[in-house]
Amino acid sequence: MQRSCWTNGWWKVAGTACLLAFSFTGCGGGSTEQPAAVTPAANNAVAKNTPQDAVRKFLQAIKDGDNQTADAMLTKLARDETKRADLHVAPPGSPTASFEVGQFETQGDEAQVFCTWNDTAEDGTKHSDKIVWILRNTPTDGWRIAGMATEIFPGEDPLILNFEDPADMIKKQQAAEAEMVRRATETIKQAQTPNQPATK
Repeated sequence: MQRSCWTNGWWKVAGTACLLAFSFTGCGGGSTEQPAAVTPAANNAVAKNTPQDAVRKFLQAIKDGDNQTADAMLTKLARDETKRADLHVAPPGSPTASFEVGQFETQGDEAQVFCTWNDTAEDGTKHSDKIVWILRNTPTDGWRIAGMATEIFPGEDPLILNFEDPADMIKKQQAAEAEMVRRATETIKQAQTPNQPATK
């Protein structure tokens, strides 16, 4: 049985993700509403597939807990590698979740799609997270998801996960989780340390 490579805390701590593995103009600027040209060999169904379409279908599958459809929206290499690693690149389904797919930008056969994922935690706390999905245009399948980027720690470089390289993805996830724990522990220690009297 495949296990999820996501953790419950990810959707709670994710922040604005403006940077990707390749450079564009950044959030909210210089986007285009035209997808990159699809190879002439592609059929009409593939030609109509845009980066936004692919992300919407992927996120709807995530919301519905439909791992089969979510997996099908990955690039073939990502599907093969995650299957080999016995992973699903999707969190558990959440009927309380909603999402908004925003602008996208293309560069050759690669694209980035900005989205917002909204959900409610078990304690009733609502959260809204920004994620950038990284896609690749394939001749047979059209646009498919190859990875994601999100800012975990405000003001620092975003965490970029390559679904086509599960080993690296898991390594980065574990490192990010360990850093989250370290920072949380440090914050607790500082809060518990009594104020030292000022020296004369």
